[in-house]
Formats: sequence, structure tokens, C-alpha cells
Amino acid sequence: MPNYNGVWSLTTQLQYNTDWQADNVSLARVFAAGIGMWLGGASNSVVIDTVNITSAGNATDFGDLIVGTYGSGAVGSTTRGVISGTSSGNNMQYVTFATAGNSTDFGDSTVTNNRGGGGSSSIRGLFFGGGDGGTAIGDVVDYITIASTGDATDFGDLVGDRRADGAGFASPTRAIYGGGGASGTTRYNTIDYFTINSAGNATDFGDLSAGKEGPNGCASTTRGLFAGGNGAGPSYDVIEYITISSTGDVTDFGDLIEDEVPNMNGCTTNQTTAVMHSTGNTIQTVTIASTADATDFGDLTVSRSNRTSATGNLHGGIA
Repeated sequence: MPNYNGVWSLTTQLQYNTDWQADNVSLARVFAAGIGMWLGGASNSVVIDTVNITSAGNATDFGDLIVGTYGSGAVGSTTRGVISGTSSGNNMQYVTFATAGNSTDFGDSTVTNNRGGGGSSSIRGLFFGGGDGGTAIGDVVDYITIASTGDATDFGDLVGDRRADGAGFASPTRAIYGGGGASGTTRYNTIDYFTINSAGNATDFGDLSAGKEGPNGCASTTRGLFAGGNGAGPSYDVIEYITISSTGDVTDFGDLIEDEVPNMNGCTTNQTTAVMHSTGNTIQTVTIASTADATDFGDLTVSRSNRTSATGNLHGGIA
């Protein structure tokens, strides 16, 4: 803290304290404001990037994954983020948000999977669907207790189809998985939901406006967003939302930045602001409680074309 001498008035003390805090942004303050994190990406990247969600700007390097990932599901509590699946394996890894560094082995998923989704409460994380890095597409849903380490347990199955590259998110009580694709040009508009504390198969929630593979998904405690993705032909710049506690089809939210449409990339939030990796190294942002178009947030440290995974310490599943 600066060495201010003399007798201070209350106004002067307040000004000095404000100036000092502005000049010394501690990790604790960033942590309390919300950490957003992107892990891995195309070509089995090992890079982990992080941002302070409340302050637009470029990401900083956090560390490296012990195994490169390609579109894995990610979940988080207030202290820890976990990623499940690699391009050809069932490895799970975790990081501690408050301590920059490399990931640590968590355990194994029940199946070989990548290109799935994730959603969690502050205690339990669910990983949805995905594939085996080849042509096999799964409907399996696994769960873990985030604070522990160990292998995943089977939770149930998706509704009636086998999907990869869908969007996952959660409120404190419900987990959502929407969209996704299978082999060829098959795309789904299905939205499934689960009660996080009760293992079992998914229940139908409603539909997206169109079948989409690779939308970004994130949420506050009440509202979930589906952003971008692609259909059998062109990519979509549409952002849509649902109210998680209800059921029904999506409502239009706004549009993504033109020519910066996310496709199988990660989105995370601090329950107020959503930030998502777009194409290349671009990050864009929206305010979840509004309905408005996205704006530019900053850049990742390394360009990755698609399939980054994202989590954070204050997402919608954390009350």
C-alpha cells in the first residue's frame, strides 16, 4: 500500500483507499468477481486461458492440461473446474481456480468421450453425450462429485437420440443439454433436462429454433443461453434463451458479432455476464438478463478454431 503521510480527512482516506484498490487488483478480487476459463481446443490443445468476467480485455495464460482436449465437457464449483474426455480417451482433469498452474488427474469417465457438454451445481457435475473421437456417438450421461477425485458414475441417458457437440449448462437444481449432431448432416433441435440431485434419464424440455451442432451454452441461475452453432448448411449467428425452471421452446435473444459465430466453443458466466470463445481467438459477450446483440470482449492467448471447453467459478449452477 502507498505510504501516505500526515493527517487525513475521511474524504482523503476514502480517495486513497479507492486509488490503492484500483492499482492493485489482487487474485482474490478477480476471483470474487468471477473467473472465466477456456481449456484445450482444436488440434488437442493443452492451453488454459482465463479472464476476469467483469472486465473486458484479453485472456491470460493459466497453465496447461496434462492431456490435450478437443471439445470436452467442463463443469465447475466455486473452487474447482473439471474437464472430461479427450479425442481418444476417458481422462478427466481438474484445476483449482485460485491457483494458476497445470491441471491434475481427476479420474476416468465411464466411456471414451469427447465433443460432449457439461453442467453442474456447486457440488455435482454432469457430462452429456459426446463421441469416441471416431464415428460412434453416445447418449450416456456421467456425474461426479466435484470436490472429490475418482471415476465418474453413470447418471442416465439423453432423450431418444445419440448426440455430440450439444450445449450444456445448469441452474442450481437443473442441468440442460440442447442441440447436437450425429453422423453426416444430422442435426437436432432437442433440449433435454435433468434434476441434478436425482440420477435418471433426461426429460424433454422443448426445442431450439432449428437443428444445430456446436452451439455455445451458458446460464445464470434462472436463464440459459444457446449461442451460435451450425446446421446442415450455414452457421447461425442467433442467440436464443430459455427460463430453466420452466419447460418450452426457446425465445430469440439477439445476434452474435457478424463473422464471429461460435461453433463448438466454450461459454462461461458470472451469472450476470456471459463470455464465449468465438472463431480464432475472439471472445464476445452479452448480458444474460437483457436481450441484445453480442459485443467484443477481447482475445484468447492462442487462436483455436473450435471445440474449446469453458467453465468458471460463478456460473448459473452455483447459487
